[in-house]
Amino acid sequence: MKKRFLPFTFFLSLAALTVILTAYKPFNNIERDAVKKNNSMQDVVSANSYLQLLRNNKTTGLLNRQAVIKARQETEAIRNLKSTNVIDWNIMGPDNVGGRTRAIIYDNQDASGNTVYAGAVTGGLWKSTDNGITWSKINTANQNLFVSCMTQTEDGTIYVGTGESFKSQVFSQLGQLGYSTGFMGSGLYKSSDGDSFEVIASTQPQSNTPSLDWAFINRVQVDANGRIYAATNTGLKYSDDNGLSWLTAMDTAGNELVQNCYDVKTAGTFVVAAVDNQCFTSSGDAAQFVNHSTGLENQLPTNAKVTRIEFAIAPSDNNVVYASLINETGYSKGVYQSQDAGETWNVVLPETNSVLIFFGAGEFFNTIAVFPDNPDKVLLGGIDLWVGYKTDNKGLFFWEQKSRTYEIPNDPNANILSTGNQVYAFRPGQPSQLMVGTNGGVFKAQFQGDVFTSQPANRKYYTTQIYRAAASGIENYIIGGAQSNGVLMMTGESNSQGYSTQLYFDNAFGGDAAISLINPDVIVYEGAGGRVYRSEDRGKTVSNQFLTSAIGNDNAYITPVALWESFNNENSRDSVWYFAREDIAAGSVITVRSANSGYPFQYTLPEDVSMQNGDSIQVVDPISSRFFIAVNGGVYMTKELHNFGKTPEWFEIANGSVGFTGQPNAIAYSADGNHLWVGTTDGKIYRISNLALAYNKALADINESTSIVANSMFQIDNPETGNPIDQSVTSISVDPQDPTRVLVTFGNFENSNYVFFTDNALDGEPTFVSKQGNLPLMPVYASVIEMSDGNRVIIGTENGVFMTGDISSASPVWTANNDEMGSVPVFDLQQQNVAQKAVTLTVIAGLDTSDVFYPGATNYGIIYGATFGRGIFKSSTYRKPVGIGEIYTNHGVSGKGALKVYPNPVANIVYFDIENQSGSTAEISVYNMNGKRVIMNRVSLTTGKNKGKLDVSSLPTGTYIVKVKNGKNVSTQKFVKL
Repeated sequence: MKKRFLPFTFFLSLAALTVILTAYKPFNNIERDAVKKNNSMQDVVSANSYLQLLRNNKTTGLLNRQAVIKARQETEAIRNLKSTNVIDWNIMGPDNVGGRTRAIIYDNQDASGNTVYAGAVTGGLWKSTDNGITWSKINTANQNLFVSCMTQTEDGTIYVGTGESFKSQVFSQLGQLGYSTGFMGSGLYKSSDGDSFEVIASTQPQSNTPSLDWAFINRVQVDANGRIYAATNTGLKYSDDNGLSWLTAMDTAGNELVQNCYDVKTAGTFVVAAVDNQCFTSSGDAAQFVNHSTGLENQLPTNAKVTRIEFAIAPSDNNVVYASLINETGYSKGVYQSQDAGETWNVVLPETNSVLIFFGAGEFFNTIAVFPDNPDKVLLGGIDLWVGYKTDNKGLFFWEQKSRTYEIPNDPNANILSTGNQVYAFRPGQPSQLMVGTNGGVFKAQFQGDVFTSQPANRKYYTTQIYRAAASGIENYIIGGAQSNGVLMMTGESNSQGYSTQLYFDNAFGGDAAISLINPDVIVYEGAGGRVYRSEDRGKTVSNQFLTSAIGNDNAYITPVALWESFNNENSRDSVWYFAREDIAAGSVITVRSANSGYPFQYTLPEDVSMQNGDSIQVVDPISSRFFIAVNGGVYMTKELHNFGKTPEWFEIANGSVGFTGQPNAIAYSADGNHLWVGTTDGKIYRISNLALAYNKALADINESTSIVANSMFQIDNPETGNPIDQSVTSISVDPQDPTRVLVTFGNFENSNYVFFTDNALDGEPTFVSKQGNLPLMPVYASVIEMSDGNRVIIGTENGVFMTGDISSASPVWTANNDEMGSVPVFDLQQQNVAQKAVTLTVIAGLDTSDVFYPGATNYGIIYGATFGRGIFKSSTYRKPVGIGEIYTNHGVSGKGALKVYPNPVANIVYFDIENQSGSTAEISVYNMNGKRVIMNRVSLTTGKNKGKLDVSSLPTGTYIVKVKNGKNVSTQKFVKL
């Protein structure tokens, strides 16, 4: 059933209108979805709050724009430094999901209508020449423009505005007007060929100007006479000399319009602009703008309770203008139409919270566009896309929802668009086709009569905003927690390696995650407010038994989690039973399965222990798993992440009784799993020790008198003042080779130190030393101590990745390593520092056999980076080789010596010799190093020595394993194919 509300006479009172709307059942069906979307909008606010925690001045609560500009300038200076420490980055994806896109235009120089430009707020400027099928980045990576708006003149010149300021201008607790969040721009850019863009020098923000002109350009337009208008954070500006110089527009009283300007639209010489949330119009004189937000009859409301206005001018009749107003609660304050170029206005959608278009987030999502061939039909975008059109001459329009952010079974109106409509661009000459810019990238849409359809258009549009990334032991399998896109998983198994599937979207936000190295099907992922989920099948289903009621983090945007796993835990006190199915001689090697996902390991029977069929033996389980979660006021650990048959047993390893307080934001462990480090948003650093032998409740839970867990709290002193640092702890890294070497990074602009290092981390009072060196003064969000060289440190900052080759230096030299990803915030870095060969377990049950493949961890040394605007990157610069995989059997004893293969290496034919005690049929299989069986033959064997051959000419060059299964006996050997 379609969701709509019907037009009523303009003369009905608002109260009566509300009664009628809520009584109308089809409209009420929309309200049943309000809880989900209101949760989403609460998280938009939380996202801003979280970014403030990481970026803003802790005293004022504001983002100092001069500090941002200065850090960019210092970054540019460092970029020219040459270094032998270079990281090569490659984009991973996702390539089917995009980030927040506020700007789209069709190229008016392309008669076919296939050339499109799109701009993401932190992801740069992109171009498609096939109407959105694929995209390519057209500005250099190092620029990585923070695109907010675009326009094109009749001669093809393109102007691109940068900087996003919506819902960010506030007063601090000190009474200072400033910005609570938002990513500043770098000016207004211009291109005459659509490929090369240069900044207009007069529009570059300067750090020495208190007002910081041009920090945010919300809209750019060019009128019929070539005058450029720019809606900026310091007012409505215009230029008559192609941007060489600029003036500020004035109202009819001669007052300069210097307040924040969110929108400006032009048609011919007519101009309409939103300055200080008021509507101003001009017929062409930039010094004679008329204010129509007077509250008088046939005018717009005053700005007393207006927080944003967006305009649209009808292409087919420039006298028809629309204004979409947002009230102080983020809902619609009404949509108005003018039929006389802004002189008078009438309501076409009254102010009412019953029309669930904006869900309290109208300051952030508010866009309106007029159909090219019908001045009385508009698109209105908030969370979803709505259509409004005139049905009679009584004033109010008919409004109908056309898209959703999630599927509803059997609902013909459930055309999916990502949450948050930001911009609409109609295709030239095709008034029913358009591109939609959303918080989840770009979508192609079409109307066929009253029927609306849409589809994603994000192929290679690498603009996703990622907060956290969780690497697996498989190179291209990774999970990312994204802004507005939920939790995204890339496995590398699709036709496109960057293809992602959405694991979680309930609130449009994804946070931290973890993927098991033991069993990559076991994953943990989260949404805001401590909503953490566990899955044993890569997110296809989730367990209803995971966290206990005591583990809550309702007010957190990110809940830090960490998963420590070992394939050979020397401190393990866990054990499993092995049951013999045949007689086994003393000293034999048997294959035992761990309690953790049944991972196979080999155990050698003692020389004085033999087993008969039916005997059992208890064996130490070296395959270990420890999952940690840090919440407000506490840290918890479980050993039972892999046990999906019950709620895991949780040990509380830190709480207020041992001095643990604050909101955690960073977490890290030592390679041996003995020490856990947690950092909070108020600068505290906690060390939790003796975890290696804390294997049960009595030893691990600090509420037990027998607990061996030790807690220590540290707060690093500012080297200049001696006062404890209260900046947000953004990351902690422990040297994989040495637990005494620990790195801590901090956020928040307007501070003097962001990187600290200690080489006595396990002492009673570790000495943390600033390693700021020549690093620009800006937040550092992520860090890695490189596993093969403990002096090599890589960090993720507000302006991309930096590295030093000598963290032990008193003043390290930092160099930028952003050639591919660009100067984009990097919120997470991980190096996969566990090496484990792949294992294929042949399970024999009676006459049946099956193979269980465990991929291990073969991406040893690869570094992964999560960016806030360019998706996820990887670097193989420090990758190390991992041994060739093994094949085990759960029954009988290893028979490698009974099989010989030759020649080795082999070109086309591989020969084999195998000893056989009785005549039978054997199964001969060849596996590649990914565990996939590529050849399978059956041969008859005679008693004694048997010879045979296999044609392997069709196999690609590489290393393979040949396995011969003869009844209960399995023999394996490796060979290399030339």
